[in-house]
Amino acid sequence: MLKHNLRRTVPLLAFTLLCAACGGPKVVPVKGQVKFADGSDPAALAGYVVTFQPGDGAIGGFGTVGADGSFTISTFGENDGAVPGTHQVALTPPGQTGEGPRPKPIIGRHYGNPSDSGLAVEVRPDAEAITLTVERLK
Repeated sequence: MLKHNLRRTVPLLAFTLLCAACGGPKVVPVKGQVKFADGSDPAALAGYVVTFQPGDGAIGGFGTVGADGSFTISTFGENDGAVPGTHQVALTPPGQTGEGPRPKPIIGRHYGNPSDSGLAVEVRPDAEAITLTVERLK
């Protein structure tokens, strides 16, 4: 089993290093803000993960929402940005650690799937900060 995994892992690692040496796909910095449609404090979303999924099959990026609702997208390195183009966006709660009951959801489950969230952005080199507006569950 280990040999089988190594046969897949070594070529993938070599390809990744080669792409990194060639510069790989270009990314542009992406910063943004998550806001509630009702204007309430976005601090409740701290720790949520914003995922950018490009429609062309390129590698997607992600970022973690801060206490003020801000996020910065990372794709190949920390806070490097996202590949230019149209991205569907997902917003998922942080993973549960420890035991105990799951926290009450703050936003609808559909936000966790880029295809169903209704959130999409255009990443461009000249783009301003991105604002994602979500509905808070009542």
